[in-house]
Amino acid sequence: MNLKAKFAGLFLLLASFPLLFASAEPDKNEVEMKEVTGWLDSYFEIRKPDAAPDIIQKMNDLGLLDKDAAYLPTLAFFGLFFSQNPASIEPCFHVIDKLDPEKKNDFFGALWQANTPQAMAVLETYAKADPKNKQLQWFLTTKAGKIEEVSIDTPAVVRMNWAAFSESGDDKYIRRIISVLPWRHSNDLNYHIIGDVAQEILVSNARQHSKVMEICRESFPDQSPEAKKDLSEVIKKAEDASADEKIGAAPAKTN
Repeated sequence: MNLKAKFAGLFLLLASFPLLFASAEPDKNEVEMKEVTGWLDSYFEIRKPDAAPDIIQKMNDLGLLDKDAAYLPTLAFFGLFFSQNPASIEPCFHVIDKLDPEKKNDFFGALWQANTPQAMAVLETYAKADPKNKQLQWFLTTKAGKIEEVSIDTPAVVRMNWAAFSESGDDKYIRRIISVLPWRHSNDLNYHIIGDVAQEILVSNARQHSKVMEICRESFPDQSPEAKKDLSEVIKKAEDASADEKIGAAPAKTN
């Protein structure tokens, strides 16, 4: 199976997805989008595993599982989530069982990535019930690799590393994103986009999460002169955005 073919294309920021939806209840969509993105992007801080089934249902309702390029981030986040929260697998799959087959296969990939006895046992159960499912058979006969060892050759892999960090809080994933920042200056369009996506993720999340900013600052001395310029730009943009938000949130002066 050629996984790379499935991951082609730029994985859009979750925050941009509300613009894609037409609904009779746009306000409800907006509220649910904030809830979903807040849980996903801040999981390493909030640690609320019991919310996962509801989040998966809302991801599906909002169309967040419809994008092929969403597969890698979903695999990374929920692969780590299932490995750390085996008791959550069953309630999550009560929801996942109702998804269409392709989306369901995506979550089978997360079980494969988790690679725990509990996760593999669930995969085996589904494989026995559906022996013609080639995807399931592939997962059972192929060993999952480590997320941090996946070659960063598409923007979706950058997003994959962010998803892994947002679940785990492990700084190695942020450091991998930092490592491709200088690619912004490449004449190769794919590398250039990868570098731009890395900058976008780092600026946005260093602004929102103090731990991301801390990792950026701690990583600075280890960078090449070129990478230091790029990382300095990330830190400054994040700091400026935070300052602008504080000014915008300040109450108006009254006489």
